[in-house]
Amino acid sequence: AQSTDQFVLIEDGNPVPAQFSIRSTWYPNPPSLELRRTSQQIKWLGLDFLARYEKGTPRKYHLKVLKEGKTQNFSKDSPIITFTEDDDFIAVDTGKIRFKVNRKKFTGIEEASLDGQPFIRGGGPFLVDEKGDLFEAAQDPNPSVTVEEGGPVRVTIYATGWYVSAKTKEKLCIFKTRIS
Repeated sequence: AQSTDQFVLIEDGNPVPAQFSIRSTWYPNPPSLELRRTSQQIKWLGLDFLARYEKGTPRKYHLKVLKEGKTQNFSKDSPIITFTEDDDFIAVDTGKIRFKVNRKKFTGIEEASLDGQPFIRGGGPFLVDEKGDLFEAAQDPNPSVTVEEGGPVRVTIYATGWYVSAKTKEKLCIFKTRIS
């Protein structure tokens, strides 16, 4: 197979949501155009999925390779994670838990709710230096907050910027945070 779209995970005979990532291909830098067209076969494939158990016994799983151009649909009761993004927020919905991450003022998970009931409001990463001064990620006026990976079973949000003092606007050090 040459594409992750050609794979489907089967659970007890039914297709289920899964995320596939190509970790390596045969001949990653082929010397000729002809080799490039024919040699990008997948060597190592990463697979992420939500394994389920029934009465302490794992369900049966296997991979199926589809012919090119074919797709497979999941059943309606399969858990799928979705996300939306705009200039201000990235919102993630697991079906049970919903949360938002602010793209302009990084405070980690800014809001979260479980079955519609809020349980997180505000906060965010911070450091206190040896003098006792507070430096917060939320004080960085230009953080970078992006969706690094998004699929049916996992969304990874990557944020980077500076820990900044609210008093002096001094930068202390860079933060790099992933929420997955």
